[in-house]
Amino acid sequence: MLLMLPAMAGMTACSHDAGTAPVPRPRAYPRIELTGGGTRTIDVAGVSIAIDSAAEAAEGAGGALTVNYAAEGATLFLSVRTGLHDGALADALANRRERMALNLGGAVGRTDTFLDSAGYNCLINRALEAGVPTPVQLLAWNDSLGTLVWGAFVWHTAPESTDSVAPVADALYAKAFKILESL
Repeated sequence: MLLMLPAMAGMTACSHDAGTAPVPRPRAYPRIELTGGGTRTIDVAGVSIAIDSAAEAAEGAGGALTVNYAAEGATLFLSVRTGLHDGALADALANRRERMALNLGGAVGRTDTFLDSAGYNCLINRALEAGVPTPVQLLAWNDSLGTLVWGAFVWHTAPESTDSVAPVADALYAKAFKILESL
């Protein structure tokens, strides 16, 4: 019986009601309004590219396209090359794959591949670590057409925390998927 007294006293102390004072929630990152809505198509070197209608786009020389997603804090730099035959496509593709790996800078990434309805082999790479200036990269090629499309979303300011921008990086991934799906 004497052994049970300390145990009962401890249980009584643990059941004390601390009151109903509110406990603050952990700090959360604000939700931003993402660029969205409809899409528009831009012809780049003979290839139709579907981008968000609200994004600012500027075509450059030699099959270059720059798309600014201000709300997401990122810019897409996209390029198209056509007429790549007799090994030129394989060489350009090897160069682009190497560039994508270098853009990750040794960080961990996830690569997804698919074949779109127009016969393009499509690849999207999503960085899974913070501090990578290129959170999403895309690559597509069509052997029979001799066409190569590649691009990278670049943060305006590289984030320090992966969690803080995960929804935005996911939105950029969805934009890359829509672009590749529309080729």
